[in-house]
Amino acid sequence: MIDTWSIRNFVPGPDDRDVRHHFFAAFGKFDPVTNGHWGEMFAEVVHRAGAQHELYLETMLTPDQGEAVKLGRELGWNDDFSVMRQRLLAGGMTQVVADGRKNLDVGESKMGEILKCGTATPDMGCGVTLRFQNQVLRAFSKEEVFAQMVAGFEIASADPRVVAVNLVQSQDEYRALHDFDLHMRMLDYPRVHISSHAGELTPGEVKPEELLASHIRESIEVGHAERIGHGLDVVY
Repeated sequence: MIDTWSIRNFVPGPDDRDVRHHFFAAFGKFDPVTNGHWGEMFAEVVHRAGAQHELYLETMLTPDQGEAVKLGRELGWNDDFSVMRQRLLAGGMTQVVADGRKNLDVGESKMGEILKCGTATPDMGCGVTLRFQNQVLRAFSKEEVFAQMVAGFEIASADPRVVAVNLVQSQDEYRALHDFDLHMRMLDYPRVHISSHAGELTPGEVKPEELLASHIRESIEVGHAERIGHGLDVVY
């Protein structure tokens, strides 16, 4: 199981050729467990943060646990972002946001119970301020990516615990590369902080021209990113 969930002892084979894909495939394998145990996960990370004398922590997750992806798939694509956003809001996005906030409530409640916050003997993690970034999986179809962004924008606007929207998933995925410019335009939304995994590409993974595509610059200037994660291809 550890070999499957990590790159320990990785040996390429006919059905598992690439170590990067092997790594990213692990998320789908442990998601069914993690989505039911946010409270334990929150408790673990804030306990560690408290033990290291940290005061503030932002962690990435998907508050709605995939509901926005399903909604986007059901409603389909429209080239007019405003029309599509209104379609999502009228088609069930309010419930997606409400469910996401409820998931955070349940997770934080369980975390407080585990760490004994508010009791005479609280864990050191109880003193850490925990906030969340709503991650957007960018290797999905454009309608699914847009729906995730709208869900992130809406929950960040309604819930102070959610402080940013963050694009994740391997940047050498076909849709992440092909739809990159579109994704950046999708992020044009007021009042919501944007963080992004960008500039992850290195020689040998993609065509040379894709290393020179200014993904970091465009993430900042078009996608409004205030933080860049990874940033390896800045040298190009």
